[in-house]
Amino acid sequence: MTVGCGGLQELKRELEVDPDEMKRIAASFQREMELGLEGRSGSLPMLSSHVGSPTGDERGDYLALDFGGTNVRVLLVELRGEGVYREKQRLSVPLKDSKAGYDLTCCVADGGQLFDFIAEKIGLVATGEISYRLGYTFSFPCCLLEPGKAVLLRWTKEFSTRDVVGRDVGELLQNALRRNGINNVQLGAILNDTVGTLLAAAYQDKNCDIASILGTGHNTSYLEKNKHWCERPVIINIEAGNFDKLKGSRYDRILDENSENPGRQLLEKMVSGRYLGELVRIVLISFYQEGLIFGGNWGEAFAAKDIFTAKHICRILGDESRGLKVIDEVLHKDFSLIDTDLEERRLLRDICGLVVERSAKLAAATYHGVICHQGFPCGTERTIAVDGSLFEKIPFFPVFLDAALEKLRENEGAPTRMRLVKDGSGIGAAVAAALAKN
Repeated sequence: MTVGCGGLQELKRELEVDPDEMKRIAASFQREMELGLEGRSGSLPMLSSHVGSPTGDERGDYLALDFGGTNVRVLLVELRGEGVYREKQRLSVPLKDSKAGYDLTCCVADGGQLFDFIAEKIGLVATGEISYRLGYTFSFPCCLLEPGKAVLLRWTKEFSTRDVVGRDVGELLQNALRRNGINNVQLGAILNDTVGTLLAAAYQDKNCDIASILGTGHNTSYLEKNKHWCERPVIINIEAGNFDKLKGSRYDRILDENSENPGRQLLEKMVSGRYLGELVRIVLISFYQEGLIFGGNWGEAFAAKDIFTAKHICRILGDESRGLKVIDEVLHKDFSLIDTDLEERRLLRDICGLVVERSAKLAAATYHGVICHQGFPCGTERTIAVDGSLFEKIPFFPVFLDAALEKLRENEGAPTRMRLVKDGSGIGAAVAAALAKN
């Protein structure tokens, strides 16, 4: 069969984000930020964290709860000052386990069951007579009314647990702690994972004032210092994944129409690991229907939604073997495709590369929008902290991101460094607990 060179060129045109387009996106993102700060209608909520930046000298033992996906982590962290910390204990538990027969993320479960389960795990770490202050990273869209009070606006990431949306998740946790006899834990602060990542990085690096999650989901936070927008410096959770001033491709429109939340989280659907695999699958279906790839080997290989994931992209882009044998193995073992030829495997790798490169460029454009909003003078060094599997594990993603930022900031006179902050949301929660205490 003829492998789709023409189709690949068309895909490049559809997914291309050139420097002028990146600058347009950055300017649009900045405008949406300022609309949100003014309380006007826009796609970016701009939620105050009620938390400022740490000094790096915060000290003591603090508990951290990291709830941002289907695995919940409880940490005991010692902050030693001078930007130094030590993780003394960690417990990670799944919120759904088919073998154990429970799923606390679906609509069959309710908020009481969910938070009783979490409280029980906190109790396993907060043992003895010592009293602990808890930082609580809750990585879903919330209206944070004060440091320990946050109302869930909506579930994302396929969560649908009943009786939680519209309620204060801090109160739900504190009630569960009391029901389970855990009286030595006091809730100090609730924060988003991006805020946690920024706090964890800023505890060690005073040049860090932007943080981003590039993993299953996508979001960004930053330190707002302008007194026009706030009385004192405060970290703002942008909820960047909901940015919608984007020129999506026909593949993006198909993905959005068939998603759990059509018309929402448009940037996240073009950037995050939760959706990139599905986007590649939609492209592959289109190429197959046009006779550009896989021919008679197709069958039902890619028919099911979400069957192609970011893990597949990672393995495919990381294949440096002669004849692309790793890709051949992926297609054979995971999709029962045999006898694919080398050109088809190259085409699949190129498709994955284009989707990943666009993701990085879009993220870079929004970071530039944040930097322009902050208005720092040329020559100012800065660090953007990043947590998430997309940035950490997908081959070439950091390279694409750095290249895009360099292009956007080529006349600024000082570098913008990307810094991987692993588990930042957990350490940041401990830092937030310390800030709340002080």
